[in-house]
Amino acid sequence: MYATYASVMASTGAKMVRVPLLAADNFRIQAADIEKKITAGTSLIFLNTPHNPTGAVLTEQDITDIGAVAKKHDLWLLPMQKKTMGNRQGHNRISVGKALVQYLENRGISVVFGIPGVHTLALYRGLEQAAIRHVTPRHEQGAGFMADGYARASGKPGAAFVITGPGVTNILTATGQALADSIPMLVVSSVNAADSLGKGLGHLHELPDQQGICKKLFLRSEHIHTARDILPLLIQGLAPVAETGTWGEHTAKTVCSKARAELPPGYGHMVEMVETIRDTMPGSIIVGDSTQPVYAANLYYGHDNPRGWFNAATGFGTLGYAIPAAIGACLADPGRPVVCITGDGGAQFTLPEMMTARDESLPVVFLIWNNFGFKEIADAMADADITPIGCCQRPPDFQDIARAYGMPYVKCHNTVSDLAGTLKSGTLKSHADSQQPVVIEIQIPYRDS
Repeated sequence: MYATYASVMASTGAKMVRVPLLAADNFRIQAADIEKKITAGTSLIFLNTPHNPTGAVLTEQDITDIGAVAKKHDLWLLPMQKKTMGNRQGHNRISVGKALVQYLENRGISVVFGIPGVHTLALYRGLEQAAIRHVTPRHEQGAGFMADGYARASGKPGAAFVITGPGVTNILTATGQALADSIPMLVVSSVNAADSLGKGLGHLHELPDQQGICKKLFLRSEHIHTARDILPLLIQGLAPVAETGTWGEHTAKTVCSKARAELPPGYGHMVEMVETIRDTMPGSIIVGDSTQPVYAANLYYGHDNPRGWFNAATGFGTLGYAIPAAIGACLADPGRPVVCITGDGGAQFTLPEMMTARDESLPVVFLIWNNFGFKEIADAMADADITPIGCCQRPPDFQDIARAYGMPYVKCHNTVSDLAGTLKSGTLKSHADSQQPVVIEIQIPYRDS
């Protein structure tokens, strides 16, 4: 077993610390001794328990201490056996699904987003005993956006489980956004039986070339055949992302101030509305969709904390991002207020995911900028001397939607003072105390927005 992992680890350029457990009754592994063996290139602590008549074991405290060392140095911890270290029968074989979940848990993945299906049963067998929270969205696209929001708010990779076929194709919009914005995301998909792939036999959820499709919207797409294939791929796929430098703060503020002075009144007001959220809820995470106040704020707004302002209004530019991404952000950092800004048009792409927030008791503030259509596109058409077509769809009654989802609802006027008052209101305080989401609607007459 050690030789197998030494070989696959060498292929990734990573290093291991091997810890042999001797058979003497008075032998005790000391975490401090393991820590002394760790070097800058170490990626894995491998607990090697040889088969022997005396049955060397690890105590629960040993596992806790060694696990703390692994976490401190951001290393993988690979035991020969999980929770059966004293088993004299040797190392039990483990399924791909269970091995994958164990590795994710060891690596610090605490939340996965997914919709179970007949092809992913083995993954869920592994989740049953893992310390990983499973969140069920209403659509795989929502799972992807939740993983994206989780990654942006936490700085750790977001993870999603999907079934083969439609599960994969449903999540591709979300992975396209993550790829465009360099967001770390791990998507684990099932696949049909190996001997049926590419033969067009009409199996349930069959795709002609699932891996080929995924290679277009992922940095890597790999097919795992056995449990031993998993570790080197995860080490590469979940490697820390290097931080890049940023533009000078003073220069950025100077340029923004000059540009802000030239803003049309409508854009200036929308930036002020976003600033009101920031100032009323300091330290919050604001997640935006492709909607007019977010477009304006992306150009002229400054947030007050890292990882606290992100949206889908750039790059791939998906609609429907904000609702599920805000859910992921709230799970990643439950101690911070989370506000979702979405237009009425974008909200309808992923509206059912609001119920996921209700199920998971997440106090997300869903702020809906209702300008009764795709107003940004209608303006672009008018500017190009094109009569707006297809932009004036009627939104649902969001008060009825909130009631159906069991959420408080507040209608807010399109003014800075009313928004500030709403965010400070007792309704918002009680929703935060009860760990439940709330809907705030700002209605903007179509002709005035």
